[in-house]
Amino acid sequence: MPGLLEHQATGIFLNAILFATHFLLFYFVFISAYKEELTGFVRLGFCWLGAYALTWICSYLAKGKARLVLTLSFIGILFIVFMFRGY
Repeated sequence: MPGLLEHQATGIFLNAILFATHFLLFYFVFISAYKEELTGFVRLGFCWLGAYALTWICSYLAKGKARLVLTLSFIGILFIVFMFRGY
């Protein structure tokens, strides 16, 4: 019988949080790297594609407790980015 962290609903919830953090991280990278070159739907498309790919890789490689640790570490990285950007 799987534990709480191996449950499918927990995995979906952690993947959703991972996707949101990855999307925001990619968005801040694109804002810093390409200030005026990529805007609008092109920027959102690249951010969505990068976040989707990174979330897929993370969910494929990490299961259970490792996915929870990975999610918390990406939230920590996003917090550091927020502090650096001044939000």
